[in-house]
Amino acid sequence: MPLLTLPQETVIGDIISYANYKLMTKEGRRNRYTFAGAEYFKRMKEIGLYSINGEEIKDKVSSLKLANIFNTKLL
Repeated sequence: MPLLTLPQETVIGDIISYANYKLMTKEGRRNRYTFAGAEYFKRMKEIGLYSINGEEIKDKVSSLKLANIFNTKLL
């Protein structure tokens, strides 16, 4: 089965990419990257990823062909 790559158009894909990038810097290794953390929370809002609208989130996930992806059996 191919590996799942979560696109940066999703919050989870973006935080993985962003944290990996930041961890390559000396200053970035001092921080923690969480959804509730001030630095990443600010980023989510700036790049338009933050939403509490369930339908908007569902539509975005569906448009990326990721609906129910975590319900898929891997083995």
